[in-house]
Amino acid sequence: VLRLLDRDIGRLVKVAEEAPRPYHIVVLSDHGQTQGATFRQRYGESLSDVVESAIHRSGNGSGPEVVHSDSNPDEGWEMVSVLLTDFLKNDKTDHPVMKRALRRRMRDGQVALGPDANLADEIADRENGKVIVLASGNLGLVSFTGANTRLTMEQIDADYEELMPTLIDHPGIAFALLETDDRGPIAIGRSGFYALRDNQVHGDNPLEGYSQNVPSLLLRASGFRNTPDILLIGTYWKETNEIAAFENLVSSHGGIGGNQTVPFVLSPVELDVGPMPIVGASALHRVFKRWVANGHKDAAP
Repeated sequence: VLRLLDRDIGRLVKVAEEAPRPYHIVVLSDHGQTQGATFRQRYGESLSDVVESAIHRSGNGSGPEVVHSDSNPDEGWEMVSVLLTDFLKNDKTDHPVMKRALRRRMRDGQVALGPDANLADEIADRENGKVIVLASGNLGLVSFTGANTRLTMEQIDADYEELMPTLIDHPGIAFALLETDDRGPIAIGRSGFYALRDNQVHGDNPLEGYSQNVPSLLLRASGFRNTPDILLIGTYWKETNEIAAFENLVSSHGGIGGNQTVPFVLSPVELDVGPMPIVGASALHRVFKRWVANGHKDAAP
């Protein structure tokens, strides 16, 4: 893969050299990869197995159906979807044919292409009362489809008293991000929690050992309209630099811990990146937008 990327970058450089106007080549890697035996390999069960067992114990052997997708998202489809979304939002000429063709592929204002694009809709279209468990690396998502709004920890505990204790006590799970009735969003671990809105730790800090940027990023993630009821981060073993991915990949990204959270930008020295450090995608996007704006300003008429 790296050889193919190197070849493609070389082609872009050659094209830029022959172009009638100057071009800067910028290379972005938005994440790295963290290795380690998977959650299933370590513990003999998947994340959905753990969730389903806890829910059934809470209901004396019964409970809602747990629907799980352990398919790996296709980043190629994701990139095409993002490009088409950006085109439709920024194009001033209006393309009715393209808009009609993509009308059925829109999800919350975004183009969604690929074999898994309709997964959430297909699950939601079935009868309510199901639990969806999804995974991306050591990031796990648990959603209850029967609720119209995001459930709080207190509501989850009332309906499934075994679920949260089972999850936060599991050795393969570092902490869970949930909404609460009185403290707002919290990151909760085995013996303490971090109140993200108040920036206060109660008991042991479940975010200790992670980047100092993690609390603010979790607070931002908790505010998204499509944030799941329970967001889980799998354990990161610093001594071996390993995670236990919830999906069937021994090298993955999507969560927190290790080299997966190490991106980079390779850019010409004449492009000023501004104040450092650059934290998060939004901050980096502002840098890129400034580069584009300055390039247009300096371009010859």
